[in-house]
Amino acid sequence: MLVISLVTAQKNLFSKDSGIYVPGIHFDSTNPHWTGNYYYHDDSEEKTVHIEYFERNGRLAFSQNVGLRIHSGGIRVAAQK
Repeated sequence: MLVISLVTAQKNLFSKDSGIYVPGIHFDSTNPHWTGNYYYHDDSEEKTVHIEYFERNGRLAFSQNVGLRIHSGGIRVAAQK
């Protein structure tokens, strides 16, 4: 089995102020389908994540720090991202 591991601080995903998986401070209840922290497109909102990719034999193929943002259309408001 191939394994991809992403590690980041919990606040990067779930903080009301800056988490990219929550409606948060950018949410407008009069426009619920196109507002929220998950729609904020500024490069400064990219979160630092550590990624590791393991091959089927368990060998580490690569390990590095990368940036993470949500990319999609209206599905961003769905409970599961």
